[in-house]
Amino acid sequence: MEFDYSYLQNENYVLISLKGKLMDKIQAHSILSLMDEWLESGKRKFILNLEELNYMNSSGLGVIINFLTKTRNKDGEIIICNVSEKINDLLVITKLHQVFNVVNSIKDAEVSFEKNN
Repeated sequence: MEFDYSYLQNENYVLISLKGKLMDKIQAHSILSLMDEWLESGKRKFILNLEELNYMNSSGLGVIINFLTKTRNKDGEIIICNVSEKINDLLVITKLHQVFNVVNSIKDAEVSFEKNN
């Protein structure tokens, strides 16, 4: 499966679900552009759901880091959830699990945002 994404906005956050294989920044161009629009419109809380992301290489990690950087530069936060064992291993090996806020589920991410309000 090639890379795809979907998103759902509500008053509290934007839920972004990544799907397939993320291997190139060009694949994520449209979602990165949307991220810029959301940040410019005042959105500051994002949940990145990786439940259906099957594979990610170092370029894909760069996209995820780009999400985080853009969000934190605007005083926002991004929480990653539903990370597969393979992608979690990649986050641990690169020590990015210490940089990202990673939780088990969308519900856990919602609770985390509520606690930090």
